[in-house]
Amino acid sequence: MVTFATRVDLVPIWFTMPCIACEITGTDGEAAGLVSATSGLGLASCAAHLEITARVLRRLRSYELTGLRAAFVTAGITPEPQHDRGPGEDPTHGSSPVPDARDHSH
Repeated sequence: MVTFATRVDLVPIWFTMPCIACEITGTDGEAAGLVSATSGLGLASCAAHLEITARVLRRLRSYELTGLRAAFVTAGITPEPQHDRGPGEDPTHGSSPVPDARDHSH
């Protein structure tokens, strides 16, 4: 398994970006630094999550959301439950343009 080197660069005061780890846990956190890896990837992080973000970036190979969440969970973050369904969607059939479109008895 490849391990990438990481570094942390502090961000200017005017830089406003959420911390990726805070986003995953469902909390609000502003980035204090940008963690970059020799893989070419980088993620914004608050001061509290700099080390865990660096740990994730040492092995991360893409920004694919499911893999990113899994990498943070593996590193020790407890994620907020995902609520991927929108209004009117059920977990088995997805969205329906007409309320109760599967019921044709009317």
